Amino acid sequence: MADTYSDIDINLSIDAKTSDFKKNVDIDAIRNSLRNILTTRKMERRMMPEFGASIEQLLFEPIDTETAKKIGSLMIQEVEYWDSRITVKNVNVIADEDNNRYDITLEYSIISSSINSDSIGFVLSA
Repeated sequence: MADTYSDIDINLSIDAKTSDFKKNVDIDAIRNSLRNILTTRKMERRMMPEFGASIEQLLFEPIDTETAKKIGSLMIQEVEYWDSRITVKNVNVIADEDNNRYDITLEYSIISSSINSDSIGFVLSA
């Protein structure tokens, strides 16, 4: 039997049946975790000041392939450190100079799951 992961829904929605917070399970819980890691700045969490990725510090560097590589490398390092349930398979960071942003896709596999792989995508902009 595969492990079941759960986490509080990131939108803090209330479940009408239980009058408690809704929860994310399995793949949704993993995605929630990844969003938390990648959007939290270091020193932002009071009791865990080292938690997060602090990617925003690279937003003021030139928007080019070198900075995109740094962002990708930082993402892999922080995600694998903070979430041992997954293995990062690939990070694709595309610098979009015309729109002052990076388009990012993070592909990963869940270690103790029948799900071979999944990905999460987002835009990083100043």
